[in-house]
Amino acid sequence: MKRFGYTLLLAALFSIAKADEVKIQIPALLTGRDADAIVKEQMRVAAQREKETLQSIMASRPLSTVLTDSGTAKTIMRRLPPKAWPMKPAFDQALEAGQWSEEQKAEWEASSTHDLTIMLSATVYDHKLSEIQWRKDGLEFTVLSNIDFNYLSSLGEMENGLTHWSCFFLVDNVDAELEQQAARRVAAEGEVYIPQPVPDGSMLDSGKADYAIYAEPGDQIPPELVEQMDALHQHFAANEQALKRTWLNRQELNKAHQAWQKANPPVPKKTVINFWPVRSRTNGRN
Repeated sequence: MKRFGYTLLLAALFSIAKADEVKIQIPALLTGRDADAIVKEQMRVAAQREKETLQSIMASRPLSTVLTDSGTAKTIMRRLPPKAWPMKPAFDQALEAGQWSEEQKAEWEASSTHDLTIMLSATVYDHKLSEIQWRKDGLEFTVLSNIDFNYLSSLGEMENGLTHWSCFFLVDNVDAELEQQAARRVAAEGEVYIPQPVPDGSMLDSGKADYAIYAEPGDQIPPELVEQMDALHQHFAANEQALKRTWLNRQELNKAHQAWQKANPPVPKKTVINFWPVRSRTNGRN
């Protein structure tokens, strides 16, 4: 990135009106023993659900059955009698039947949550600074934040005001000390390795969740970019402790899950698939 050839635009210049932030519950901090117990129960529930699903699949008598055996996996295809499928959701049927007046529809739309999506990738440096890549409709901007985006990586969704955000993040990490070690190791082999530089975050306000946008002179900053960054930083500021604990708990659960998988290696299972013939609209044949 041509960092030094850019004009730095502080986000505060573009800040939008702050919406009412929805706070999330702060979870209890998990111990290793807690995580082991949770994963064990999750696996028990998953096994029971899998058993019940298989029983439900096998409950119907098939017209015919085909077994495919690849040597490493077995698949059973079960052809069932034709099934009647609903053509339209009940909500659409209610609208067509005139059960909702125009006033009711307008009131429902005005009070409904607006669904928006945030998709971005971030590189986190030493769990202190995050360099975010934002792309949309051929536009691309880099944002520097003092939030560790690892804490947002499992967010999934958030709300502020009447806006519901679906979040999809790709996060990787850079450790400055490991980068220096790699450079020394490569140098000892007579090669050159340039460590990935840590961005300069001195322009950010260390007392709060803050960000800045890199832009070239004359660039128009998309309002959508500012809206998304404001929403993320407001949400983090309102839920910092909960987000950090959620991330720490996820690390414990990941370790417990890996340990469980190692102690309980997967056993090859048969895959059972039910399918129904579809009646043709033109000739009525199955």
